[in-house]
Amino acid sequence: MIVREARHKDFRHMTFKETEVAGLVEIEQEIIAAIGNSGSNARTLVAEGPGKTVVGIFGVTILRPGVGHAWSLLGEDFRAHARETTDTIRDLIEDVQKRERLRRIDMTCRAEPARFENWGIRLGF
Repeated sequence: MIVREARHKDFRHMTFKETEVAGLVEIEQEIIAAIGNSGSNARTLVAEGPGKTVVGIFGVTILRPGVGHAWSLLGEDFRAHARETTDTIRDLIEDVQKRERLRRIDMTCRAEPARFENWGIRLGF
């Protein structure tokens, strides 16, 4: 997995289910703001190999001293790289927590399907 600093256009290089594409247009500004607010704490995850697919974008926004909010945007290719992506994001969370001296990081996820909540648990939330 290649990890690099996130850029606001990265999500345009991701693959999504057709039913999710309309929602992306609506949240484009939110994604740009999240990347901007996370600064050096935002990363793009790229699968190695032909085409170097953007699997997801992840970051931690600092809400106030000692408190952060984790966010992610994962594309359809996440499933093919789920284990490696999860391990990479878990490591990034630990790095940000130490570097920013955070005592708490929260994360909000969709409750349905249950796999989203389970993924949050695997990340340590």
